[in-house]
Order: sequence, then C-alpha cells, then structure tokens
Amino acid sequence: MLSQTENTPARAKLFQPLDHPILLARPERVSDFSVWRGHIPFAMLLIELLRPGVLVELGTHYGDSYSAFCQAVDALRTGTRCFAVDTWQGDDQAGFYDDEIFNDLRAYHDPRYADFSQMVRATFDDAASRFADGSIDLLHIDGLHTYEAVKHDYETYRPKLNAQTAVVLLHDTAVTEGDFGVHRLWDELRAQTNAASFAFTHAGGLGVLVLGEASREKLRFLTDADPDDADRLRLFFERLAEPAILAKGLEPTRRELANAEEHLALTRAELERLREALALIENDREALRAHAGRLEMHRDQLEEALRAETEALRVATEALISVEQRPLNRLHRTLTGGAKSGG
Repeated sequence: MLSQTENTPARAKLFQPLDHPILLARPERVSDFSVWRGHIPFAMLLIELLRPGVLVELGTHYGDSYSAFCQAVDALRTGTRCFAVDTWQGDDQAGFYDDEIFNDLRAYHDPRYADFSQMVRATFDDAASRFADGSIDLLHIDGLHTYEAVKHDYETYRPKLNAQTAVVLLHDTAVTEGDFGVHRLWDELRAQTNAASFAFTHAGGLGVLVLGEASREKLRFLTDADPDDADRLRLFFERLAEPAILAKGLEPTRRELANAEEHLALTRAELERLREALALIENDREALRAHAGRLEMHRDQLEEALRAETEALRVATEALISVEQRPLNRLHRTLTGGAKSGG
C-alpha cells in the first residue's frame, strides 16, 4: 500500500499520499481541549475524496473537526454545503458552559466560511427537519456518547442520508470507559449492515461507515485493506496529525517567547531613551561646568576690582585725612606754643 511491490493488490494502489497535498495542510483552528485534532488530516482527505454535496456535523463544541472540514471545503472548492448542529450549552459528559465557546467559534467561522456553512444552534432532533430525506452525503456524529443517545442520533438521521454516497463518521468508537457507548453502536452497525467500514483507534477512535456504493469505491483503499495495511494506515494518519498536536502544545511557549521578545524590545527602547537622556544630562552638566567656570572667573575679577577700589579708597581717605589735619595741627601747635609763652 504505502510501499508497493509487484504483488500488491490493485485496490491498494488507489491511495498515494503524495497525490493529496491537502494531507499536509496546517489546521487553521485547533483548540486546547479537543482530541479530535488527531483526525484532522483524514477529515481533510475525506473532503477531497468524497467531495460531498451536503455535510452535517452533530456535536461541534470547540469546532476542531468542523473547522477542518470547512477549511478543506474552502481550499479544495468542492462546493459542499456544511451544517454544524449543536446547542453549544454542553451535556453531562462534556460539561455545561456559557455562550463564550459559541461566540468564539462564530467569530472565527463567519468571516471565513459563512458563504457555504451554517452554525445551527438547536438540538439534533429539532434540526433534523432542516434536511430532506436522502440529502446528506457525509454525516459526523459526535454528540452525547451514551449508547442510547448516539443510537437515537443515528436512527433519527438515517433517513436523511443519500443512499448512493452516504458516509457516517462516529467519534469515540475506541472509548469504553464509563457510560460511553459509541463502541457498542459501532459493533452493531458493522454486524447489521453490509456497509464497508474502517475504524481508527487513536484520538478516541473514529469509525468510518461507508453506506453509499459510490463512496465505497473512493474509500476502497481503506475499507478493503488487509490487516497489515490497515495497521499501517492507522499509524500513518496518527503520525500525520502529530505535528499539529505538537504545534498546539508549543503555542504557550511561542506566546511566552513572543511576550519576552516584545518585553526585550521595550526594554531596549527604554534603555536607548535613557541613554539619550543621559547624554543630554552630560551635555547640560558640561554646559553648567563651563558656566560655573565663567562665573568663578568673573567673581575673581570682581574681587580683584573690589580690592583695588578698596585700596584706592583707603589711600584717598588717608590723604584726605592728612590734608584736613594740617590746619588742626597748626592750631594745636599755636595753642600749645602760646600757652608756653604766656607762663
């Protein structure tokens, strides 16, 4: 199959991975919680091989599977009309939640896919009347996973399936814990119908039930694979999904790195701003030093001028005193001499 020999059956030559570049498409939406991302490459390949006219998904939640279908429809221009049916309120198994999940998915979905896709917020039973009998080519059931619930969903939508092309996907066929009962319905459908089938075992398991003969031809490489080839196919699609899963796991690290780089850029900008401010301060300091030097020189000049003026004033004052004292000295001598001659 993936490696061929001369004895490889003709049916195994129908699938060559390199003929389907959609397998390598990077998922544009992958949530933090859904295990369905492990089936995204197969989901995209299924759109290419089947090119369904109408696709209906029962149970969309975060939208990993539905977004992958829509991404492939958009990329391959298959003209598929897509419908996601969910209450977006949760259930006993998935837990209950508010409108945040629905609003987040709608904000992603509407700008990209609203021209061919609708998000139908309703119960599966209420939404069933939207679809004519025999109109659905690809049905994905991923709602409440109890045996009774998933059987009811299948039986409700069974008349809506196109007899020539219908393919039904059942998620969580490999989960047997608790009240999960999809595996029971899967075993019953395989035993009670003549449909070709294939079951992946990773990411919760995904059962592929091929009811339409036209679709069986397109998926014969899968449903008619011998046990060894079937195991290789399971491993191939499991490994093919791992890069997307790993990339999603690295997103927090990438965000942290981006935040660190942004912080570093801001720190560098702040450092550059501080350097420029410091340069201005240095220039101001040098200007102040020069000004202080000029002030000191002017002070010295003023002090020297003041000393000179003070000295000149002292000399002038002494000279004035000397001139003013001369008459007094003569008078003093006269008076003194007169006193001597009178005795």
